[in-house]
Amino acid sequence: MEMAVDLARKCASEKSSAVPKVGAVLVCGDTVVTAYRGERNPGDHAEYTLETKTQNDVLGTAELYTTLEPCTTRNHPKVPCAKRICDRHSIRRVYVGMLDPNPEIRGRGYQMLLDANIDVVLFDPDLQRSLLDLNRDFSRRIARQVSRKKKRTQALLAVPALIVVVAMLFGSRPLERWWRSPTLEYQVASKDEHVVGDQFIYDLGVSIRCARGHGVLERVLLTPELWDVLPANHQGSAAPFQLLLSPVVEGPLSVTAELRPTQETHLTAHSGMVFLVSFVSKKPLESLPLVILVDIASDPFEKGSRDSYRYQAHVDVDYSKRERQEGKYDLLW
Repeated sequence: MEMAVDLARKCASEKSSAVPKVGAVLVCGDTVVTAYRGERNPGDHAEYTLETKTQNDVLGTAELYTTLEPCTTRNHPKVPCAKRICDRHSIRRVYVGMLDPNPEIRGRGYQMLLDANIDVVLFDPDLQRSLLDLNRDFSRRIARQVSRKKKRTQALLAVPALIVVVAMLFGSRPLERWWRSPTLEYQVASKDEHVVGDQFIYDLGVSIRCARGHGVLERVLLTPELWDVLPANHQGSAAPFQLLLSPVVEGPLSVTAELRPTQETHLTAHSGMVFLVSFVSKKPLESLPLVILVDIASDPFEKGSRDSYRYQAHVDVDYSKRERQEGKYDLLW
């Protein structure tokens, strides 16, 4: 036992993280073979190194002294040490210095040896305490890993519970609406500016398309964030939209341009729509900040009731640049 503990002290630290310090001694009559973790190659288990040293040289009944409970799982194609011991019929008794500090696998190697009719005996208490001190860093690393895994598991288990709570408080309808809601994207398809008398006219074309899902366009609302900019009455919008003007209470000169399709307009990833509108300003602008609201309804041919959704986008149309601007509409409700 003491020889195995002395061998464990020879284990070198590995770069990856704190690893167990393990020594092993195989005794068969007058033959004694020793090994320790990483003796030949970094990461090699002591029991594996012991087997490579002995092969079939040890005959008759043997006893194995190992400072750590033999492992029961290894990454393929490596074979667990406990299985190696069980397959080696000459070993009839194993002395173990300490059980694995990982509570998820602690005692599995011990039980596997017992199931193979191999006697298992623990080291003397004073040697067990020495091994615990020797492997304190390794035990702390295992404890941290187990704690992180437990927190991740608790977080994953909390998600279904949170969904149930939300469904109980608000019903399943909001969740269903969110799941079925399309994802809308916009692109400033065209922009132009010209002067008529003392007025500066800014033309704008914005596309609407579904990046995910589909729906029926109900109306589009455009509100300039500059109060002295108005939608142009004289030019209106290109078909198939009808332009309506309605006042907005936020500013005395600000007006919302309301666009309504003249016929049912379906939005999909392959058939988006472009609406055209013009704005009048009393002074030249480098950019035109807009708030765009889009109301769409779910497809009437889908199962269930027809839902309505409102999306919003803040678009700062830059007339000083000709590059296209694009982005996503945010779902409001």
